[in-house]
Amino acid sequence: MNPTPHRNAAAIHAYADGKPIQYRSQTFPEWVDFTSNGSPAFASLELEWRPKHKWQRVIDAAAAGKAIQYEVDGIWYNEMLRSPVANPDLEWRIRPRLQWTRLYLSRKGEPELAWTEDKADLDDDPCDLTSFDRWLDDEWREHELEG
Repeated sequence: MNPTPHRNAAAIHAYADGKPIQYRSQTFPEWVDFTSNGSPAFASLELEWRPKHKWQRVIDAAAAGKAIQYEVDGIWYNEMLRSPVANPDLEWRIRPRLQWTRLYLSRKGEPELAWTEDKADLDDDPCDLTSFDRWLDDEWREHELEG
């Protein structure tokens, strides 16, 4: 008969191998990186431990409902049937927010910047721009925003 493994066995093995680990408690439910000032309290019933995965930030974001992407040959793809845990050799990221910008000439004769984060706004109708005279750019430019 095989003995039941310790509830923190994966974290204990990772720590013994010199890999990073994390902990949390019911009082502080956010995962925290364990730093090497002292020994981990694996026996504490108040703490939960886990190995810190290379893509832990991305894994946690996906678990919280955020969209994630992986990169192949310089192109980012939306995650579909792949995961950072099963595919750790791929590059992963939290899908960035998108913003579109376009230059226009104001009635004062000065260039101004129109911007939106709503893809439905990407048309040539300047109705929301009170000082609009004419577009200076031929099309909207897409930008990726962190956070």
